Amino acid sequence: MNQLYQRKHDNQKINVIIDMETGDPDDLLTLMFAACHPRVILHAVTLTPGSEQQVQLVRHVLATLYSSLYSKQAKKTKQQQRPVVRVGAQEWPKFRKKKGCANLKFYESFLYPPIDDSEHTPGEVERPRGRTKRKKSNKSAEVTHITTPVSSKHIDEIIYPAAELIRDVSQELRGKLTILTGGPLHNLGAALSLEGDEISLERWVAQGGFCGEGVVPDSIPTLPKFEGLSHVQTWNFGGSKEAAMLALQSEKIKRRVLVGKNVCHRCTFDGDMERRLQSRAAGERSNKRDGDDDPGHTAAIKWIYTAISSRYSPKDMNEGGDSMDGARKQKNSKALHDPLALATMLDEDTCSLRQVEVTHVQECGHTLWGSELAEEDSRTFAAVDYDHTRFVNSLLW
Repeated sequence: MNQLYQRKHDNQKINVIIDMETGDPDDLLTLMFAACHPRVILHAVTLTPGSEQQVQLVRHVLATLYSSLYSKQAKKTKQQQRPVVRVGAQEWPKFRKKKGCANLKFYESFLYPPIDDSEHTPGEVERPRGRTKRKKSNKSAEVTHITTPVSSKHIDEIIYPAAELIRDVSQELRGKLTILTGGPLHNLGAALSLEGDEISLERWVAQGGFCGEGVVPDSIPTLPKFEGLSHVQTWNFGGSKEAAMLALQSEKIKRRVLVGKNVCHRCTFDGDMERRLQSRAAGERSNKRDGDDDPGHTAAIKWIYTAISSRYSPKDMNEGGDSMDGARKQKNSKALHDPLALATMLDEDTCSLRQVEVTHVQECGHTLWGSELAEEDSRTFAAVDYDHTRFVNSLLW
């Protein structure tokens, strides 16, 4: 069934809402890959918990990407027809002043890309100059304010309550909508719970859940920490158990695709992906198609490459078996949880999927999540394995 779905969308654009948090770098990397992907029509980004700090960060990233995608150098392709992106926050403005939602040094390492003044023309979005203000602390640094906010005609300036925004986009598109979730499901659960308003989603792709004993075939590799387990804790479902159960059972969602810990914890930034990013950032393509070699996309990919390589190094060795230089050795290998969910959204054959029923058990006061093979149509498909080459191909088109 996943092959049929992939072929159906192979040459079609996908209407998307991204529901995310910002506590981990791969959340923002997912947004960056999605926002500049030629097959993604990004209608909205919803945030949890939804602080003003998060809203500012997301708007900044989108505006900077779109300044490349819509620049005078970019070809006049259908990319210019993207809708204005709306930003929503959980129960806005309830968590407006909440702190600590973007407290990783990662963000400052790439937040302001280089400026080429020769490319700027009046009326074009200005890229920010300067750096972020930081709190002096021995703890991990926190982005407290973006000194030069960016505005863009492609981003709505209103901040919406997330649940209502999901409902509105769903109604506008008559259900032809995919929502990609990378955090606790507060916003999706709230949208499904709205009274008197019909909401319909063609597909929900989640980074969350777990497949273990009894579901994953013995021939598929299992990380040592998951060997023999059928249920584990998972923050993205456990962060709001009620919302997760509602989304997993709702008839308003036609298809559910879950990319769980058993798979996404195996997916890392490796040497092959770094080389592919380097090539794309240089404007090179292995499989060019009409309209895909837009210089705006090349500029966007170059910024993504700067972001991920500024702090993380590939997990494997360089070609020829030589170890990485001393500076790179100090960096951490980066697991790419949410980007794998995005790649699966773009091409479900990125993962091997099995139809399941999601289960949960209580253990020592904690909720553990797992799955079992479905005996009848559950509309829920969970990943048991993934193809790394297909993962990279999906993200880099």
